[in-house]
Amino acid sequence: IEGLQETNDKIRGIPDGFKRGYGTLKKLVEMGHPDVGFGMTVQDMNCEDLVPLYEISNDLGMEFATATLHNSFYFRKTDNKIDNKLKVAQNFEKLINELLKSKSPKKWFRAYFNHGLINYIYGNKRLLPCDMSRNAFFIDPFCDVIPCNGMEQKAVMGNLRESDWEELWNSEQAQKVRECTRNCDRNCWMIGSASPAMHKYIWVPGWWVIKHKILKGGKYSLRENEFIK
Repeated sequence: IEGLQETNDKIRGIPDGFKRGYGTLKKLVEMGHPDVGFGMTVQDMNCEDLVPLYEISNDLGMEFATATLHNSFYFRKTDNKIDNKLKVAQNFEKLINELLKSKSPKKWFRAYFNHGLINYIYGNKRLLPCDMSRNAFFIDPFCDVIPCNGMEQKAVMGNLRESDWEELWNSEQAQKVRECTRNCDRNCWMIGSASPAMHKYIWVPGWWVIKHKILKGGKYSLRENEFIK
């Protein structure tokens, strides 16, 4: 869901898309289905709907995931961009402070993830190393095992229809792809690659959470970041 009704339907191009999507989610919650939630790709067109959508999800006990614009072979786009970086960052700031208000440690770490999205929007180096193709991977619908969906060109480690897992994971081709990912300068910040890194280097987001939740009383400000102008 990419925003409230008007914004979502404009971006998605689906008449009544918001009503249908929200109605489905609400019905699943009413049925007691576990782990119900949705994601939002934040951009210029919908950033002001970010906190209102979070509040809707929070009121219903839903999961709420965020992303921002990326370019890659997977998305078949090379010209996605955010024009008003400050405006988008300010709305992420509001969301981060809402997450820090929560009593849920999971949401405190999500606040850190959203801090990373601001960092990415401003074109900075990733907050954490990327270990895709070593500690995590993607499998696409054609059974190709790839490092992630954020690379400029598709890099295939192997195909599960043609090889068993051990053979594929330890193959010469997989090693060549790992060398590509070691030299990758995309600095993507998507949950698929950021979450494994947050678990591996837990002390980095952990200290950020302690700093902002405890030492700063649940307050986060864009002014902490030197790259914000």
